Amino acid sequence: MFLAVHIPDFLAEAILRARPELRHRALAVVEGTPPLCYVVALNGRAREAGLAVGMTKVEAEILVQRAGVVMMRDPLAEQSAHAAMVDAVCAVSPKVEETAADVVVADAHGLERLFGTPRQVARELSRRVAEQGLEANIALASNADNAEHAARGFMGVSVMEPAAEADRVGSLPLDALFATEIAAVKSGRCANAARASQEEQRKTLDRLVRMQETLERWGIRNFRGLAALPGASLSERLGRHGVRLQQLAEGKLCRELVLSEPALVFEEAMELESAVENTEPLMFLLGRMVDQLCARLSARALCTHELRLRMKLERHAGDEVALTREELEALGDGAITERRLTLPVAMNDAKLFLKLLHLQLGSRPPGAPVTHLWVRAEPARPRPGQAGLFMPLSPEPEKLELTLARIHKLLSTTPGSGEELRAGCADLVDTHRPGAFRMTRFEVKEDGVNSLENAPVLDADKEFSQPVMALRRLRPPVKADVEMKNGSPTRVSAECLGSTRRGRVIWAAGPWRTSGEWWLRGEVKEDLAQETAQSWARDEWDVAIATSKAKPSNGAEGPKAWRSPTMVAEISLFRIVREIESGLWWMEAGYD
Repeated sequence: MFLAVHIPDFLAEAILRARPELRHRALAVVEGTPPLCYVVALNGRAREAGLAVGMTKVEAEILVQRAGVVMMRDPLAEQSAHAAMVDAVCAVSPKVEETAADVVVADAHGLERLFGTPRQVARELSRRVAEQGLEANIALASNADNAEHAARGFMGVSVMEPAAEADRVGSLPLDALFATEIAAVKSGRCANAARASQEEQRKTLDRLVRMQETLERWGIRNFRGLAALPGASLSERLGRHGVRLQQLAEGKLCRELVLSEPALVFEEAMELESAVENTEPLMFLLGRMVDQLCARLSARALCTHELRLRMKLERHAGDEVALTREELEALGDGAITERRLTLPVAMNDAKLFLKLLHLQLGSRPPGAPVTHLWVRAEPARPRPGQAGLFMPLSPEPEKLELTLARIHKLLSTTPGSGEELRAGCADLVDTHRPGAFRMTRFEVKEDGVNSLENAPVLDADKEFSQPVMALRRLRPPVKADVEMKNGSPTRVSAECLGSTRRGRVIWAAGPWRTSGEWWLRGEVKEDLAQETAQSWARDEWDVAIATSKAKPSNGAEGPKAWRSPTMVAEISLFRIVREIESGLWWMEAGYD
């Protein structure tokens, strides 16, 4: 059994997929160089309005007037529509042949185990194609040619039962047979067509047109009439090509599928009729493209970890006056600007992607009217959703990514733009400079740490048998006044020492002198966040400071208890630092 998917009026359907609001209006697709533009495709409502293929653009516009639209052919939309159709078929069958731009044939053997009866298989494929925003004819037959002919000749879903297949194929119009042969010649699928020159292909197409006219003069309108003609007489008048057409009409030929391996390239493209300047209409168009992209990913059971948006900008004649030289060089002749969303985990959420793009375009607008749009998703496997049984719950990656995007917008930073991040993860810098770090983008690393098997096991007796001391840094450091005696600190005054703000040093260890980066004096180093990289030299001391604290005496309670308080000494451990160049003292950290 073979499945065939055919999209009638493919050129018009590709535009309707990109602009679904036009589906209930008459649409005429024209091609050519103005003013010599001719109609090459129509939808059903346009035919009802009296339009026909071959009309000029002016004639079509007069007939449709306000009831429809006339649009130029959009090759980018056609590529996206064909790729979406292939993705829908690949979601049902792994053996696929890209027969033509508007036809895809697939092998349906063994699909009953997954989807049920042949009719259920065809309906499942119809649902998949409809999810991609396409209206298609679907047929299931015993061989690939019959399936393709039925898809071209019958509307909707057609399932050919083996007992009645010959009778149903016989009622097909000859237009379906010749349309299949013409598509085979143009795509190079027929015998020797791949090696034929353009002149030979033109002669073959002319011969098919003449044969169709001859059969129409003979009164042959369907497959049954062609199959009933005498074979010998047909060979004398139409040659071996006529005999081959008769065998196709009888369903006697059975060809092998030329299987294709569609590349996992998920990209939606659109050429705009008029340039878009504001963000809101641009987001309206992007919303459709992102929805279609997510539908294609879902058809392949994939997600994405990176989304790329490319925009072609329009250049006006007045830009030389309004823009600076740098902006003109960046714009060029319709330059293409790019925005990139790098996601921490693989996702497939159209609303989330659209919100992230909105935040990024709000902080970094295109800078000029947009004429072309490309949205591309890098495919990735979906992430497993089950967490550890005894692990604490973490925020959902989607909500966390959206929150970070909003924070970046408030802080006027865009990840990946070269602008210094002010929100993210602190990353240590390869230097001995104390407190040096840089801000990097938050990313979830799936290294198995969250799994129960790799979780560290804590032994309370072993881990906490010895007291644990932690160094708690003060950010920013607190300025201090230090009295020295015999090269060692004796008294320290700082705001973090309580109400007295003064303490006596009862024990000191040091100094530990550190210095470095003398070669960067006066230079700005990019990888040190919010700092000017200069040479540094400092002395560090660890000191124990005793401070006095009042305590009620004799166990008394109430206000009278503080009339004669007892002074109690508290001992705290701190790290103090002296900068050699400036001579200033700082209270840098405390020990818990």
